[in-house]
Amino acid sequence: MSLFLKYIAFPQLPLCFLCAQFPAWCLGYFISLPVGHFVIKWFLDCIRKKTGCQGQGENWKRYERYARKLGEKEDAKLKLNYREPKLPDLPPWIPGLLERAFFTTVVALDIQGAIIAMMTWLAVKMLTNLNRVNLPPKKIVRLRALTGLQGSFMSMFFAFIGGQIIVHFGR
Repeated sequence: MSLFLKYIAFPQLPLCFLCAQFPAWCLGYFISLPVGHFVIKWFLDCIRKKTGCQGQGENWKRYERYARKLGEKEDAKLKLNYREPKLPDLPPWIPGLLERAFFTTVVALDIQGAIIAMMTWLAVKMLTNLNRVNLPPKKIVRLRALTGLQGSFMSMFFAFIGGQIIVHFGR
């Protein structure tokens, strides 16, 4: 099996490839994953506190008060009574961690089109997030979408920086 890996699968890689670049990969992933996670969390907490759109539950309470205050017709009552089936929530840090790990690897392997793939991922992520059925008022939706986009941009930035650290220090 090792002869297959050495001479057929990866003939251009020396055997000490992983040993020589291991510290650079560790540093790049450290900057991308835990440092990126805590900086992005801090940034989003600060900006969402300033804009007033921190919690989903709080937004729904505001929306119900807003709808009652305006005295909307039957459509609003139907919309307020509709709730999506209760599904287990996925903590937002899990997709963030996975996307930073994936894009750090893509940048570190110097694959062409990495930046285009990052921006495409952000566009797909925003499109799927904006098509939810039960949303609070439009201003809160826009604020949450904008802060989510800023957090995703920061996530891609940390993935890019981590990948570039691997590229430049791994030589």
